[in-house]
Amino acid sequence: MKETYLNNLSKALDSVHAKNKDEILKKYEKRYDFGLESGLSEEEIESKLGNPSDIAREYKDDNFTSDETKKEFEFKKNYNLVIHTVNDIVHVKKSLDNKIHIKFDFDDYDNYNVTDNASGVRVDFQKTKYFALNRKKAGEIVVEIPTDIIFDLAEITSSSGNIYIDYIKCNRAIISTTSGVLKISKLDTKSVTFTTVSSEIMLDQIYGERVSISTVSGKIDADTINSTNLIVDTISGDISVKKTDSKLKVSSITGNILINGEEYNSLKEYVKGVFRK
Repeated sequence: MKETYLNNLSKALDSVHAKNKDEILKKYEKRYDFGLESGLSEEEIESKLGNPSDIAREYKDDNFTSDETKKEFEFKKNYNLVIHTVNDIVHVKKSLDNKIHIKFDFDDYDNYNVTDNASGVRVDFQKTKYFALNRKKAGEIVVEIPTDIIFDLAEITSSSGNIYIDYIKCNRAIISTTSGVLKISKLDTKSVTFTTVSSEIMLDQIYGERVSISTVSGKIDADTINSTNLIVDTISGDISVKKTDSKLKVSSITGNILINGEEYNSLKEYVKGVFRK
């Protein structure tokens, strides 16, 4: 809608401290009205005008040196940590104080909804029109958490952004990305599921009763996994787990499998072996 579009543009111009804000808004209002008079739909008009955040960046006051474009939220301790993004990097770090901090290192953070309530802390990407098409560069969302917090659920998902976790402790974890890299340094949990389609999964210290790792063509490279049950599944990616004491269920169609220094046959190699006999 016209009113919503202009309100978003107004907020975006404020965030970059644009000069002549009123003139810019009037110009885009006239362009919007001209589009309506020409018989274009609102979606077509907004597609042609562009995303408000991208427009605002063109009018950014480069002489303004305030750090306000890096927005920070502080929360109380909560049970859940849920982060859903599209193409931004997510980096979970240890906090230096007893609070949770969410920081954005890009200007269009208004496209994210951040909430803090009884169910926990959430960061959700809002699917605004044509946002993904107009965005030029992925940013980074930094999540700082105290080491004494044990989340009930830690759910971090992305379509194409990388996910880095330095440390997290929770009862249950869901970590997934389609084409971004997963790199987990330390995770202490009862149950965790790592999922990708075509990217690499790099794990260091993973502790959990049940650990499930799944990818289609990505490489799985793990250092230490201590768990009761370890399930690793890939179609064409290689699997390497340097050290684990888990009960194993490992499968790969064509990839190489190396667990505790021991090679396992992929399904393709197994079938070849059967027919050789």
